[in-house]
Amino acid sequence: HVIEGCAEFIMGGNLVLGLVIFIVILIVNFIVITKGAGRMAEVGARFALDGMPGRQLAIDADMSAGAIDHAEAKRRREMELAETNFFGSLDGASKFVKGDAIAGLLITGLNIVVGLIVGVLIHGLDTATAIQTYTILTVGDGLVSQIPAVIISVAAALLLAKGSQKGAADISFFAQLGRYPGALGTVAGLMALFALVPGMPFMPFILAAAGLGAMGVLQARKAARPDAGPLAVIEPARQKTIGDVLDFDDIHIEFAPNLVAMVLDPVTGLDSRIANMRNHVATAFGFILPEIRLTDEASLPAGSYRIRLHGVERVADRLFPDRVLVLLSDGIPAPDGLDVKELGSVIRYSDRYREFGVNVNFVEQIPTGIKVRTYERGVEDETLSCGTGVTASALVAGWHGFQSPVLVQTPGGKLEVRFQKEEVGFTSIQLIGPTVCVFVGNLN
Repeated sequence: HVIEGCAEFIMGGNLVLGLVIFIVILIVNFIVITKGAGRMAEVGARFALDGMPGRQLAIDADMSAGAIDHAEAKRRREMELAETNFFGSLDGASKFVKGDAIAGLLITGLNIVVGLIVGVLIHGLDTATAIQTYTILTVGDGLVSQIPAVIISVAAALLLAKGSQKGAADISFFAQLGRYPGALGTVAGLMALFALVPGMPFMPFILAAAGLGAMGVLQARKAARPDAGPLAVIEPARQKTIGDVLDFDDIHIEFAPNLVAMVLDPVTGLDSRIANMRNHVATAFGFILPEIRLTDEASLPAGSYRIRLHGVERVADRLFPDRVLVLLSDGIPAPDGLDVKELGSVIRYSDRYREFGVNVNFVEQIPTGIKVRTYERGVEDETLSCGTGVTASALVAGWHGFQSPVLVQTPGGKLEVRFQKEEVGFTSIQLIGPTVCVFVGNLN
């Protein structure tokens, strides 16, 4: 009854009129709206996918340059992914809309054929009555299904035409519709002229003309008004990122505050030496080193420094401002610059070891193995060599990758530690070195 009522209302009982309306709606939906929307969806999806690698590289470049932080980069990547998925989904949705239009046409034809068969063979109706009854019902069913299909197709097309405009589709639609007051005024004038044409319905045209004219006048006044609205809104200042505040450098050296005087010394400081080093490299090798930025960093421990390449820490170490660097020629041994007694006593008499005491071993990696100097309790000074300290230092070196045997250099001479490394701990530990007779005596 619902389909029959809709058919009678739209068709007015005229089968030919209903068929014409149905075919017109089908043509507009299938050929005009659906085909155009599908094409827009395909092009939008293809361009979105083709441009995605370039946009991702641009985001990575901005993050590497310090213009944005990791959180902003993540937000932009998610936005790019959402936009690509949006266009891809619209491409698929356009196929559904197109399929709905085709299905409506096929279902209508099928209903007519099956309706005639059912009416004539099952219900015993004559051919004319069956055609009249089931054709009206079929066309009514087609109109009932095609009118919503047209609305869905128009909605999908509007959503596709919105493209990358920000905001909801309805807001973007009315914003674009009312952006040009002159166009609204022109359409209002044309509709007013249509209202005055004899035989045309006066009230619908004149009301539409009045509405569009009022919208055009309001938009024109709004455009001419000083744009004071947005200026009156005070928004919180956006916190600047490091890339906004500072120029991001390829090479950046940070120093502890106590090293600033040494680094900026006008004669021997690093600041003056960097310029000479860059000139030498450019002249000798034809390579121009990037500018090197020097800053102090209060969070670094005293005497510490670190070197950053493109914002990533690569080197960190410690300097001693109260000491000098000695550059030796070949064959001249280097003097020991570490006060083992002073530093060892600080550790030996610390709160942790004060009661029972402890031997303190200072270990340095050298090309042939390791170098060990020992502060020994009881002696309370540096000794020429300590067997337990040398062995423990060699085993620690073995734990960190040294292979057996480990050659150990001490002030008393060269030693060798051999061991067998197990999954947990060491076995077959041997300390090997020269023996020297230092005293001979008789006990009576």
